Amino acid sequence: MAEKVMQSGLLVAALLFAATAIGQQAAEAQAIDDEALRRQASSLFAPIPTEPPTLKDNPLTPEKIELGQMLWFEPRLSAS
Repeated sequence: MAEKVMQSGLLVAALLFAATAIGQQAAEAQAIDDEALRRQASSLFAPIPTEPPTLKDNPLTPEKIELGQMLWFEPRLSAS
């Protein structure tokens, strides 16, 4: 009986050791994947500009700004 308890204890210890090793490998793989994802995102996206782009054939006017604000804040155009 004592031998079976000892074998069970060794089995549990081995399983815990294996689970810990697998968990560490998964965490390392996740860190690598996160860094790769950051690099990929950085190559695809740029910071949001602080000023709108200027268009040659469509200059920005105060009336257009007012219309844009009215449309942006119009509750009937969006549920949120």
